[in-house]
Amino acid sequence: MIKVLGVLILAVIIFLLDYRTIKNSKERRDKVVYIVTFGIALVLSVLFSLDVKLPYPLDWIKEAYEPMVEPFNNLLRESKLDH
Repeated sequence: MIKVLGVLILAVIIFLLDYRTIKNSKERRDKVVYIVTFGIALVLSVLFSLDVKLPYPLDWIKEAYEPMVEPFNNLLRESKLDH
């Protein structure tokens, strides 16, 4: 729990220091992108400090493409069995 509290305190300090420069920006899009990116980084940092096992992005890509690749793999296996 101390780790999470440390991450949150550090995040607040970083946010206050960084947001001074961002708030002067006229572009609302810049502010939104900064806040969303910072939020994602904060969530990942808290999960990491709690020793939560996070999946690798490559696993997600593999799961997404597996159904599309499987018919080709079956076709290749069948052609090898014919020879």
